[in-house]
Amino acid sequence: MINHVLIIEDNKEMNDSLCSFLQSHGYRTTAAYSGLVGLEKARGRSIDLIVLDLMLPYRSGSEMLREVRNRSEAPVIAVVSEEMQHASIAEFLQLGADDCIVAPFDPGELLTRVENVLLTAAKPVAPSGLLTWKDLVLHRESKTVTAASRPVVLTAKEFEILERLMQTPDRVLSKESLFESIWNDKYTYEDKTINTHISNLRTKLKKANPAGDYIETVWGAGYKCAD
Repeated sequence: MINHVLIIEDNKEMNDSLCSFLQSHGYRTTAAYSGLVGLEKARGRSIDLIVLDLMLPYRSGSEMLREVRNRSEAPVIAVVSEEMQHASIAEFLQLGADDCIVAPFDPGELLTRVENVLLTAAKPVAPSGLLTWKDLVLHRESKTVTAASRPVVLTAKEFEILERLMQTPDRVLSKESLFESIWNDKYTYEDKTINTHISNLRTKLKKANPAGDYIETVWGAGYKCAD
């Protein structure tokens, strides 16, 4: 499934740029250049996440957020200005924003937040803490993994990477998102940590099941569970 992101931003150049960036990372996007159009498009059942500029003309950020929340159950990332952040972020979160990002921001930061919010909003695959993909089985509680019924011994970080991929098997997760959510540190493009862990993870899964193919590299975007 390709996630559908609605971007409500009155700056057309900024909106189009963010749409193109997210599309290049595997997302479907819809642009709304005014609050009124954005509210109409937010009703769509196919919308998986909304990026909402809270500095739109003619109505306050609080009013806009309330109206979006009344029309859609999709998670919302609110875009706030540097002047607004100290006084308003707590208020916006209380009004229903799932996350806030302070403008100006790097598109890569927005991508990481989009991925993390969607990951948090994703429904658990199984209430028992069991995740499955093909013949791969991950037990969250016991921290064990099997491939084709054969045990796969993973490090804690390898287990977390695999768990995040299996939570949303149809979605591409960027290196930034994986690194920052697991290591709780800022990702830099020179860092080869994720590459190394993915390589080790693939080697261990292949050893357990030589015929298996579990992790796909989506060049320029990140990783997902292999189809």
